[in-house]
Amino acid sequence: MPARTAGIAWKLGVEIELLAPRGVSRRSLADACAAQCGGTVRTVWHQDSEPSKVPGSPVFHNLTPGFEAIDRHQQLIVRCVDDLTLQADLDRQAPPREGWWRVVSDDQRLLRMMSLHIDPALPLPQAMLPLVPIFQGQLLPAEGGIYRILDSAGAPLALAAPLLQWMAPALLLDAWNAAMASVMRAHLRAREVLGVVLAMHALHLALALWWMPRFG
Repeated sequence: MPARTAGIAWKLGVEIELLAPRGVSRRSLADACAAQCGGTVRTVWHQDSEPSKVPGSPVFHNLTPGFEAIDRHQQLIVRCVDDLTLQADLDRQAPPREGWWRVVSDDQRLLRMMSLHIDPALPLPQAMLPLVPIFQGQLLPAEGGIYRILDSAGAPLALAAPLLQWMAPALLLDAWNAAMASVMRAHLRAREVLGVVLAMHALHLALALWWMPRFG
């Protein structure tokens, strides 16, 4: 029987979850799709989220690089993006892929605004420099190739870090706590703030006690 398509006037999209073989990536898939159509690939931002262990910030929002395959008529063929939920059986000790990095914040509205001003195809820290005059703040380096963007009052807005760095979660946590501590030191008279600072230092100690016997 012939397929019944009458009445369908909208575009249909399909989402497929794939895990790339060793040595290739979602960029490889985008390149292959574009080559089939004589098109090109452009780098875009993809916004996602993940649970956070930072006190007061239950969720971290992320910008990660995605790749869109565009045909010769500048029409979108496919968008290949990251999925932070796919982590099983991955090599967590793999070095970060050259030129790949992500932006992390606890405010998704800030990330959406930042995505309009930072180019995912540029390297760190060059790509983050346009944010400095916007917030009249600073871009400061931290351990592990991480960069922190602060506003004019020194409050942390977002962190930028290399992708697939196996210590990235701990380094992001440490950088975020350090930035928050620098803001809250001026308010130690408040008992609640003092409690948060003590909790952050206790978390640092717990991470160290867990980490040193395994990787020290």
